[in-house]
Amino acid sequence: MLKLKEGWRSVTEGGVMYLYPPVPINVDTPDDEKEIVARPDGSSDFHVFNDINEAHAYLIESGSESPWEEV
Repeated sequence: MLKLKEGWRSVTEGGVMYLYPPVPINVDTPDDEKEIVARPDGSSDFHVFNDINEAHAYLIESGSESPWEEV
C-alpha cells in the first residue's frame, strides 16, 4: 500500500487533486484516483496511469522522486 510522503500536501480543485512536494515536481491526481498524470522531474513529457502503483513505479524508474512511499 502507498501513502503520501510526509511534507507533501494535496489540494483538490475542479475535481483534480494536485500534489505539492517540498521541492516541486508535477503529479496530478483526480479525486477518484482513476487517472494519474505523472511528469518526472517536472518535465513537459508526461504519462497517464490508472493506478498510483504504476505511477509510483514509473517515477522511480525514471530517476524521479515519487510522492508516495511504501507502508
